[in-house]
Amino acid sequence: MKRLVSALAVAALAISAHPAAAAGDPATAEARGAVWTLSLAEALERVDRLDPKLRARAFAEAVEIVQARRARWNRVTGNVTLMAGESLVASGLGTVGGDAPASLAENHSVSAQAFVRVPLYAGGALDGAIDAADARLQAARFDRERTRQELRAAATRAYAEVVYARRALGIAERAAERAKRLIELTGARVRSGVAPEADLARAELNALRQEEDVAARAGAIEQAMAVL
Repeated sequence: MKRLVSALAVAALAISAHPAAAAGDPATAEARGAVWTLSLAEALERVDRLDPKLRARAFAEAVEIVQARRARWNRVTGNVTLMAGESLVASGLGTVGGDAPASLAENHSVSAQAFVRVPLYAGGALDGAIDAADARLQAARFDRERTRQELRAAATRAYAEVVYARRALGIAERAAERAKRLIELTGARVRSGVAPEADLARAELNALRQEEDVAARAGAIEQAMAVL
């Protein structure tokens, strides 16, 4: 992987340093320049951060982490009870014809109760549950890392395809420019009577084919970039 990344970096520098030939289609020029706003390192970082498949694997791993912790804490059970009360007690009689009692007593009470229970022997059920939870957690971690490596490998291949497509587009553009100059030279030869009209027709046909190749190469870049 390190050798492949280094090779891609060298290819990227070589292509970006080469002067681009003029492209007749604005979309071609856009396709040539857009990919280099995203480096290979940035593409791989986007896979780690944004890919929905990898995020789903990370969520599954988080669930298994909670389950593993819960399996360990299930061996300890307990309860906490907190109670509070308030009462008002009236006693005696007040003055004749009065409504108020002779005396009032206000009582407050608070009580708390807690217990913790740890089984000394559970027939191996708790240890089995912990081992099973740990096994599921390890499987989830392995699945996430495997998915991550697969996605990063796919992103690296896609980036390599973009590098190749850009180089092929540059070659096709230079060939198209040479085909246009050949039309001019052939036209001058035909007008001077040195070459027949058929040579000019062949030169024009060759130029048309070169333009079609440029368009096809630009489309290949856009297709490869869509994967990134």
